Amino acid sequence: MTRLLTIGIPTYNRGRSLQKMLDCLSKQILSYEKNIEVLISDNCSTDITSEVISDWVACQCSDLLVKHVRQIENIGVSRNLVSLLYESTSDYFIFLGDDDKLDSDGFSKLISLLTEKRPVAVIQARWEGMLRSSRIGSIGFDDALSLFYEYGNAWAGVIDRDAAVRAIGSRTLRQEIELIVWPQTVFGYLAMFDLSPLRSIEAVDFEIGRPLTESLNLTNKTYWLRSLADLLRAAALIQRTTGNALIRRRFISLKSQGLAIHIKAIYWYTLIDCDRSSTAPIRNLLSREFGFRGRLCALLLSLDSSPVFLRLISSLVYRLVYARSGKTLASKITEARTKRRAEIASKDRSGKRLGDWF
Repeated sequence: MTRLLTIGIPTYNRGRSLQKMLDCLSKQILSYEKNIEVLISDNCSTDITSEVISDWVACQCSDLLVKHVRQIENIGVSRNLVSLLYESTSDYFIFLGDDDKLDSDGFSKLISLLTEKRPVAVIQARWEGMLRSSRIGSIGFDDALSLFYEYGNAWAGVIDRDAAVRAIGSRTLRQEIELIVWPQTVFGYLAMFDLSPLRSIEAVDFEIGRPLTESLNLTNKTYWLRSLADLLRAAALIQRTTGNALIRRRFISLKSQGLAIHIKAIYWYTLIDCDRSSTAPIRNLLSREFGFRGRLCALLLSLDSSPVFLRLISSLVYRLVYARSGKTLASKITEARTKRRAEIASKDRSGKRLGDWF
């Protein structure tokens, strides 16, 4: 009998993190084992990952379908993730990182929703207690684009597995999406585009997934540059494939919270790490693919090319916003560097290395 939902978990050399994630997962899927397939793809790890997976599998009840795939060589994070979609055998697919967890209350609601309404996709609209969508419930493809950043960056959502495979297979896009960090964003939105006239897309007001309590989200400028570049490539690919230009206004806009988060992070790591990694490729992509809005965003990012000027502007803004705090930008940067050194030492012990996602 086909299972309702595959939980796909790609992992590489993060055995300690994975162990915490799997122990947590066992509790979250309790009583739903007959509906679930857990699919783990180990990207040729050289640490304790294999032992962690074997020990966890041995402890699971017989009702739970578990499949462990070990790649014979490291095939890259994106190919590893796409392979999970193709290996899955359930009606629906959800991707979880090896430092993520399901929300227990939300998971029970999710299973009920998938069983009763059979939507093409479910997208999380609530993040950290805040709703990020103007609409909840059954929505159309255009409304789903308003959650592009949330769905695209963290992908807290569920997609019809067969629809996703058809969406990229019929357009021969598999190799192309395996080159970007967020392939799930592309196959998810293309599946929604293909089937939304026939089946609903559900935006839910509960959280589906979230980081583990001990967050392993330790990043640097390289992470934010690669993350933004590939979100832009995903957006451009969706736009070209569907002919829907709304994505320009929904994500490629100075008002987009997601885009603002990335630009601020790029600025911040330029200041605290003195990182001079170039934003030129992203600026070229914005200017080439996203029209006037893209050129405006590219112009804003060009500030990063002049660190002295960036620091001067940042100092002025900081004085205006935090005038009463008595702190200066320089003191905040010094404080951040001290905290960052301590975090790096701590995260190394927990199995998360700086910027190792890609």
